[in-house]
Amino acid sequence: GLGQRSRCRNLLGRLGCGCMTHVRKQIRDQMAQNLVGLTTTGSRVFDSRLFNFANAQLPALAIYSKTETSERDTMGTLQGLTRTLTVQVEGYAAAPVSGQLSQDMENVLDKICEECETALASDPTVSGLAIDSFISATEIDYQGQDAEVSVGTVVMDWSVTYRTNTTAPGTAL
Repeated sequence: GLGQRSRCRNLLGRLGCGCMTHVRKQIRDQMAQNLVGLTTTGSRVFDSRLFNFANAQLPALAIYSKTETSERDTMGTLQGLTRTLTVQVEGYAAAPVSGQLSQDMENVLDKICEECETALASDPTVSGLAIDSFISATEIDYQGQDAEVSVGTVVMDWSVTYRTNTTAPGTAL
């Protein structure tokens, strides 16, 4: 009913509401839940790369699906698919421009990475939705060095392998 749909809109309520959603989304939601409450970013975990940084308190995380490939389990059948999903976790931190900016910003971004890697690596099957997951790449960038406040970003790519039936993409196998 309507109450069930309302729970589905809540980031943390989506996981157990009975709504049929693609396993890709279930994985992303569970990974986001695993990241809520970290020391550096706290509850500032956004399930989209599209959010207004001007209104967001930093440091914060954004999590979203980037790419996915699929292979049939057996050639010529329409049953099982093994999928490899890339989930990106972006960490954001801001610092006033100063002589220590580069070192301070890098330290905060490294701390974000350490906390995210520890949290996600401790649940490699993403609560049973995946066969395996691991960090496959990290990219660090800085923006706004000429402004009063500089923003540093770290993008962590997580490779997640999971299986579905071709006719039931909402159910993990």
